[in-house]
Amino acid sequence: KLDKTLLAILLVYVLILAFAVRNPPHTDETTHSLVGLFMRDLARDLLANPTLSFNKIYNYALSYSTYYPHLSLHYPPLPQMFFATAYSLFGASLIVSRLVILAMSAVMAVVVYYFAFNVFKDKSVATIATLIVATSPIVVSLSVLAMQEIPFILFFTLAMMWFYRIKESPVIKNYLILSLLIVLAILSKWQAITILPVMLIYVL
Repeated sequence: KLDKTLLAILLVYVLILAFAVRNPPHTDETTHSLVGLFMRDLARDLLANPTLSFNKIYNYALSYSTYYPHLSLHYPPLPQMFFATAYSLFGASLIVSRLVILAMSAVMAVVVYYFAFNVFKDKSVATIATLIVATSPIVVSLSVLAMQEIPFILFFTLAMMWFYRIKESPVIKNYLILSLLIVLAILSKWQAITILPVMLIYVL
């Protein structure tokens, strides 16, 4: 159940982002969006013509890059998988991929609120933490661009919150959830691998 203050912050936050979602395209986000389009088309073609041949999939990617030379497949795939799913439901466009990031940014604000509340047990502190994130210029600007950073921050913060919760409830289920969240963070942006030494140092 969302706190009423948090709900009000989220409403204003999403409305402000919605007005900014039609800003001019950024070079990097067109690259990420194109990878999402590739994933959608690859999934459709695999469903229509199933294959276990790596060579066929590799050749498909090569022929795809002939039509779309800007295709870059060295990025971690999770944000682009979200884009591909959204494209399948709502059609492929830069606005759709930006709305995916906007939604993830709103979820991130909720995660920050409950993480702060779990640590300090104080709604005022949780509200201030959420406002700091929601008014951060870098967060606001990245929340309307189809890029990796917001999914990375979301899953990184979720992993850290779950790591904190394990202190109170060190059961196998929580360790499995933490492992999944770490994997999702790394699959959002490779730099998330730094979460492992942070946790190791904390445990030591």
